[in-house]
Amino acid sequence: MKKQLLFVAFVILSSFSIRAQVNSIPFSQSLDTFQYITGTVVDMANEDDVFHDNLPIGFNFTYNGQVTSKFGISTNGYILLDSLPHGSPWIFGSTCLNQVSAMMGDLYNENLGGSIEYITVGTAPNRVCIIQWKDYGIFAVPYCHLNFQIRLHETSNCIQFYYGDNDYSVSAGVDFFVGLTGDSTTDFNLRTCATDWTNSSPSLTFGITGMFMNPLTIQPSGLVFSYGSCPSTGITFSYLSGKVYNDVNGNGTMDLGENGMANVLLHESTQNYYTSTDSSGNYNLFFSDSSISYYVHPTPLTYWNISSTPTTYTITPLTSTTTGIDFGLLATPNIHDVSIVSTYSSLPWPNAIVNFHATYHNNGTVVETGDSIFFLKDSHYTFVNSTPLPDHISGDSIVWVYSNLLINEFRNINLQLQADTIITIGDTLYSNWTIKPISGDAAPTDNIYEIEQACLAAFDPNAKAVTPDGGIVNTQELEYTIYFQNTGTAPATNVFLHDTLDTNLDMTSFKLMGSSHPMSYSISGSSRFIFTFANINLPDSNSNEPASHGSVTYRIKPISSLAGGSLIHNTASIIFDYNPPIVTNTTQNFILENIPNSIEGFDQEDQSIKIYPNPTENKITIQSNNKFTHPLVQVSDLSGKLILIKQYSKVDQIDLDLSQVQNGIYLLEVSDNGISIRKKLIKQ
Repeated sequence: MKKQLLFVAFVILSSFSIRAQVNSIPFSQSLDTFQYITGTVVDMANEDDVFHDNLPIGFNFTYNGQVTSKFGISTNGYILLDSLPHGSPWIFGSTCLNQVSAMMGDLYNENLGGSIEYITVGTAPNRVCIIQWKDYGIFAVPYCHLNFQIRLHETSNCIQFYYGDNDYSVSAGVDFFVGLTGDSTTDFNLRTCATDWTNSSPSLTFGITGMFMNPLTIQPSGLVFSYGSCPSTGITFSYLSGKVYNDVNGNGTMDLGENGMANVLLHESTQNYYTSTDSSGNYNLFFSDSSISYYVHPTPLTYWNISSTPTTYTITPLTSTTTGIDFGLLATPNIHDVSIVSTYSSLPWPNAIVNFHATYHNNGTVVETGDSIFFLKDSHYTFVNSTPLPDHISGDSIVWVYSNLLINEFRNINLQLQADTIITIGDTLYSNWTIKPISGDAAPTDNIYEIEQACLAAFDPNAKAVTPDGGIVNTQELEYTIYFQNTGTAPATNVFLHDTLDTNLDMTSFKLMGSSHPMSYSISGSSRFIFTFANINLPDSNSNEPASHGSVTYRIKPISSLAGGSLIHNTASIIFDYNPPIVTNTTQNFILENIPNSIEGFDQEDQSIKIYPNPTENKITIQSNNKFTHPLVQVSDLSGKLILIKQYSKVDQIDLDLSQVQNGIYLLEVSDNGISIRKKLIKQ
């Protein structure tokens, strides 16, 4: 009997010694790239306090001495490693045992597009099960967006928490419980901190304090918490990588002296993922399954062709190399094509100083040895300063001379003008930029950039704008600008612009046009952009208001097959250092129905006539670079039927009343001195 009791005691003690090991698992942290996954979705919109049980890991995993191939997910930010159903508490307590918690709290799937997904990637014996909470909210706390993952590694039994962009909106803050628990309240491996998640420490008590978050808490995207023997730099087998280079001699090989090319888009068609090359021409593309084939090809810049073979790589990671997927691009020789775009930091009002940011670019295939840039300012402005300083000022004309503009090089002009005291609300100021040479330029229309500024009382400095606004045809290019201003109380070291493009936009047509300051951009997945202004050191508006602004501009086309009535929305988020994101307004375009082919070219025929506002509700103003002498104005519908006709004597501008015209799309024709100019007009 004693022997039996001793045996039972030995079994109990042995079992306890095997199980009581969570507190001895080593912890480490690192920084890596947070990469969203697309996997099996387990939750539904507006789920709250729900547990999804009996899900497959894809391999055997050992946790706290127990082997399992199943797990369950709580909407409240944690998993349990077994096949059993459980409750889903959101307050950490003594019942939270054998729990793997990345961000345990009172979470709630209330945000549009929020989800919990999981996927197993890689090949045995190094597979990884990734469980992801994407764009999750917090119960009763508006405007919160949480993104994080739990990763379970085969063989090593490593557990990692990957943190993405996490935004908390309420200054009072909240505690999340982060870490591992065993099968008793004395066996735990939890973290705690009050301000900076990168400086967390082990929690000495079970469930008293956790990881605090409020809008000022520092938690960089890409922060990784690791438990066990874990990889130090992410999952190397889950990326395809290579370089895009300037193949000067066209031999399909990167030779000595041939450089990488920045800002080239690459597309992987199996997952419909995009990425772009960095300043050295390097790129990485995430893949989620080693056993299937992926197809990678670049979207060459205008005037460039793929010179290397193959033009599209087919890669099956189980049997193919996933590195060195290089592409050479060969330029069409002797193409001259320079362009210029411009933004402004605020709208003019009496005596205000307004910043203009112009970016000029060599789109061509030869170095532009030198020419000039003209800025014709509105007469209500006076010059204050610019970087660089102009080479010549005469009246309303300001001139800069540039030289040695390299292929695919972007340069900036930052200009400050002061409005006079005569302007009033409702006035519109007109300015324009011209970059030369125009003669011999392959695309002279983008050598001129016109700016119309309505004088208003208010202007949101953190905003998104689209041109044209409203109704467009499905082949018409859209120009997006994200404006930002540091309205804080100290300089911003870094600024990040997050921009998820509408699925109705054609990613292959994306063109970066310019920015107010040097920056880089990256693409995650099929449409998520991050524009990074690293070390911008942007002054705050209290210490230097004119210099506290910035912007980025790009162009993109809608998908050409979009049906009439299709909507295109776009919203951006602006992050200054570690501050909570500022969400911009949402732009909207819609595809017009029954558009004749000829209308697409209307606005390109002549830019000497301006009509505004367009779209309009009741009235438009028509202005010309030259005074009208005896203009005839005709408005007809898309079938050619004449709706309105008016003859004018000599006038400086025409104010046309459209209050009796039904809403719709019309063709406007202005004839004067034997010249006819046509424009597209939208009444809404």
